[in-house]
Amino acid sequence: MAWPVTIPAVPHLVLANAAVPACLLGGGIASALPAPDSEGLVRVDIALGDGRIAGIAAPGAQPAPLAEARVDLAGAQA
Repeated sequence: MAWPVTIPAVPHLVLANAAVPACLLGGGIASALPAPDSEGLVRVDIALGDGRIAGIAAPGAQPAPLAEARVDLAGAQA
């Protein structure tokens, strides 16, 4: 993946394969994800809709029927 990442100007998209600190995820979400790595990061797909987080799920599991675009962050922090 080339940096900087270009985020398309669409109302619904998925930030795929993002690394986020596990401590920032609520218990309900965290329990459905793989265990954090040695740095405390967990990989997730983040669905965005109309400027808000619409959902967080394990990579590849995010249902995003309205997503017009998918941006693969390749493990970069979001």
